[in-house]
This record gives sequence, C-alpha cells and structure tokens, in this order.
Amino acid sequence: MNVGIFNRVNSKIKEGDGMYSEWNSLPLEGGGRGVLGAVGGRDVVLAVVRQLASHQPSPLTTDAEVEWVLEVIRYGLSLPLSEHEALRDCVRVCCSWLSALLPPAAPAQPPPPAVPPPLAAEPHRYANKILNHLHNLFVPRPNETLAFIYQTELGGNLISKQAVLCHRVLRLARSLADSASLGPREWRSLLLLLLAAAGALLAPPAPLYGAAEQLCERVLCVLFEVWILACHR
Repeated sequence: MNVGIFNRVNSKIKEGDGMYSEWNSLPLEGGGRGVLGAVGGRDVVLAVVRQLASHQPSPLTTDAEVEWVLEVIRYGLSLPLSEHEALRDCVRVCCSWLSALLPPAAPAQPPPPAVPPPLAAEPHRYANKILNHLHNLFVPRPNETLAFIYQTELGGNLISKQAVLCHRVLRLARSLADSASLGPREWRSLLLLLLAAAGALLAPPAPLYGAAEQLCERVLCVLFEVWILACHR
C-alpha cells in the first residue's frame, strides 16, 4: 500500500493538526516520555529492561516497583531506533505482561519474560498503562530519518527492525481482542493504541524513510478487525 495516497487524501489537514483533528472527543493521550524524558534515562532503561527481558523470576514484588518499571519502559519505547536491543526488550516485556490477560497457553520457547506477581494477580490494573505506553513504539523518529537519507542501508535495516517490533504488538492486539477477557477500559485503550499507531504512521507528510510502507496495511487491518470485535462484544 502506498502511503502517498494518505498524503493526498489528507492534504487539507493543517500541519500539526493530525489525522483526527476534527474528532475533539478522541483523546490520544498515550505515549509521552514521562519523568525520565526530563532527566535523561537511557542508562536506566538499558540497566533495567535487560534484566526484566530475561526469563528469570521477576524481582518485582510490589505495586510501587511495577509502576516505577512501567515508567522506565515508557521512556524506553521512545528511544532512538539505534537503541534497537533496548526497544526490543521493552516490547518483549510489554507483550509478556499483557499476555497475562490471555488464557493459559503452552510454554513458549524461548521462555518469555517473567510476569511480576502483582501484575499476574491483577493484570487489568496495569493493562491500560502498558497499552498507552506502547504508542511510543509507532512514533516516527524524524531526526533519525534525516540522518538515514545518507545511510540508506543502515537506516533501512533499523526501520525494518522497528517494523518487526510493531508487527509483534499488532499480533498481540489481535490476540487480546480475540481471546482476552477485556472490560470497557481495556477495549478503549486497545482501540486508542491502534488509532494512535495509524495516526503516527499515516498522518501526512509521510517520512521519506520510515516504517509506514511496511506497516500501513497491517495496522489498518488490525484496527478495523478489533473495532468490529469491540462493537460485537
């Protein structure tokens, strides 16, 4: 699918207004960088998520610890594409923790990151925050895009890796809609994630080098499928 079509269709949208500017009741409040964005938290992210992404038992035993780590992951999902390993680990942790909403499944290989006991006991309590933080994964990195113009092979490789991570989140979104026991708040957060992903990838002007070409068809398919399921449920 050619994302240039979306540029032409939405050519009347003012710059900065976004794809949903006429829908004032649609608050895409997810993402953001949190407190670590103000103080610079790259080293914190690298130290924390590497341990959490392993299959060792989770060291997190209290709600406060889980909440703090979610702020670390929030910032980690906004890191530059050149920090691919940290981004990948953040996505692995988010997907594993959200999988606590799904029915039990056969053990995966390699084992996924361990789910902290507080989250395993109350997955719905944290699901909305995790889904909101995942907005950051789909946001284009414009500064890196400009640099990649002169490093096409390197940039294309990193953008393809970003697309792989986004596809993983989209697969999980579809699984949650199919099989998870979701309440109204979780359905809302899931739909807002997909709307935000579509807005980030498809709002004009499309980046010269970006993940939109690899993702636009899939993100729209998942958005409409989940929307229909939400209406049915």
